[in-house]
Amino acid sequence: MSLQLGVHGMPPAKRRVILRELATARGVTQRGLAKTLQKLHDRGLLTDALVRTPTPQQYERAIHAAVEDISEKVTPVGPVVQYISLPIDGGMAWPYIHPATFLIYLTSVCASFYNLIADVVAHVGHDLNVLVYIDAVNPGNQLAPTANRDCECIYWTFKELPAWFLRRKCAWFTFGLLRSKLAKKIPGHISALMKTVLRVLFLSTHGLQNGCILQNGQRSLMITGRFGGFMADEKALKEVYDMKGQAGNIICLSCALTVRNRWVPTDGVGAIKFWEPEAGMMSTTTKEHIHEIVRRIKEDPNNERWQRQLGVNFNEDGIMFDDAFLDMTDPIRFYIRDWMHTLVSHGVVGTELALLCKHLQTLHVPVGVVQAYARQFHLPRCRGTVTDAFFEQGLMTPTHVRNWASDILTMMPLMYAFIVDKMQPRGLAPEHGQCFILLYTIICILRKGEISQAIHDRLNDVIWQHARAFLHIYDNRNCKIKFHHLYHLAADMLRIGRMLSCFTTERKHRDIKYRARTTWRKFERTVLVQYVNDAVHHFVSGTHDCLRCCLVGGMSVPDTNLRIAKAAQLPCGEVFANDMLFMTSGTVCNVIDFWASDDDPTALVFRAQQLQSVDGRPLHWRTDAPRDVVRSVDDIVEAIPWRVVDSRTVLAKPALF
Repeated sequence: MSLQLGVHGMPPAKRRVILRELATARGVTQRGLAKTLQKLHDRGLLTDALVRTPTPQQYERAIHAAVEDISEKVTPVGPVVQYISLPIDGGMAWPYIHPATFLIYLTSVCASFYNLIADVVAHVGHDLNVLVYIDAVNPGNQLAPTANRDCECIYWTFKELPAWFLRRKCAWFTFGLLRSKLAKKIPGHISALMKTVLRVLFLSTHGLQNGCILQNGQRSLMITGRFGGFMADEKALKEVYDMKGQAGNIICLSCALTVRNRWVPTDGVGAIKFWEPEAGMMSTTTKEHIHEIVRRIKEDPNNERWQRQLGVNFNEDGIMFDDAFLDMTDPIRFYIRDWMHTLVSHGVVGTELALLCKHLQTLHVPVGVVQAYARQFHLPRCRGTVTDAFFEQGLMTPTHVRNWASDILTMMPLMYAFIVDKMQPRGLAPEHGQCFILLYTIICILRKGEISQAIHDRLNDVIWQHARAFLHIYDNRNCKIKFHHLYHLAADMLRIGRMLSCFTTERKHRDIKYRARTTWRKFERTVLVQYVNDAVHHFVSGTHDCLRCCLVGGMSVPDTNLRIAKAAQLPCGEVFANDMLFMTSGTVCNVIDFWASDDDPTALVFRAQQLQSVDGRPLHWRTDAPRDVVRSVDDIVEAIPWRVVDSRTVLAKPALF
């Protein structure tokens, strides 16, 4: 039986579509696909060769042309992939995805994405704010990294997009990538590179500030974009703004007079140490203060001592020392910290977890006991399983836990359950346990994803309570610089109106890594062209990422207009059958399945077994008398870890908001 890929005499456009779809399959290189098609043809399994002359070279050329087809699409303002000259080795043509042309093309071929943008414009207007993200990525083996293939990835998005959409990696659009070794050759390095990006985004003829018209069929709308901030890890933000960070005496440009622990200003001004809670309450730095720092450094650019005292490196090609760009990217307003890097990526949570486990050892509770307790838990399916790396003694130092950020995020509720279930009933380390619960409360508020003035005030209050408790118990010797950045986190999130983290952009790195690890020639262009093809194909191939809620897979129910599925894509992420859910009513439910109507596929309900709480036992729920319920997915807060206590009881961790 032959593999029916098409009919004889298939139109060239249809052949290109088939080849483009095949090329987007995970785990398949273009050369590997060409060899596969050649072997299928040689054995008579293809009724249409898909090329005029079925040779390996012709297949490779046809696949290459099909993949590049989207990147060469021409919109009213130019092709999707364009080039700009960088001052590297006499001039380098750097490929990038023009934001306006990408939006114009994507909305023209994807109605669901156009509808999403139209809803945003209807609610907030056509003037949108653009967030820019940059991070270094190593596409090789993470256990044996080589700096030769490191590249700087630059993404962007609109902060007005729905919060549930911003949690999905497709909400962040790729601008371009550049190998780090080439970025270092640019005069001004990363800061100068970001100036080039901002020129394209906002200061060019077809920049977003001039607006672009998006069309889908007979519908059209116009949007404009203005700079809304840089979001990245601490290292990248320091490179963008040429800050010294903890290498300087002034470690934070967001608040005045916050200094390192061992430096005292000589001008008699009363400085505040970075770990003190008052550092987060004091008046912020003004724009005039920033301009004064720049002016003083410009007066004596070779004075390293003066730069160290003011906390800024001199970079004549950087953003801070270009008046036009300094006003556009004011670090007081547009320096955005994210909670992932502040808390769980070599941050505050890792430090406190290590210190708490160290203290438990002094009470004759080794970390192995905590690890054995954690292994009893079942995690939501989307978060995998509890691994041996959780609370592993070999990954713990006296002041830090050397786990991945996602692992530390999962370890937090497990440690919280250990405190409530085991430590508090025995009166073990009550102050240490309460301090950790405050930190866990901070994470819960941030993970909810919503921000308002009331939530900002609540978050700030918990942050300051935790800071005072931490300093009282563990002393300031265990405070990192990120301990200070936590004071500014609530204000940063309120300013952009979103509880954003870099977990989403870190997941997006996989798309770049996947294409980059098999690319060696014309690295930037090849990876970018393949990415554009993948990204557009992802949107137009029936994906539901532009819908707030939808079933994942599933099947139709006979003789009805209903569909049933064992999984659903929700604002809190993917939820599966048998996951334990924490509800807005404070109850816990065990999912059976999800249902939707063909008339409104986004209005989902789910069947579940609602558990009854156990009086006098926090976190415990009875399983011997569940109540069958049908609830709307809007009532779901999140999927939560749980463990079996006995034949009639489970322990499930609720969210603390």
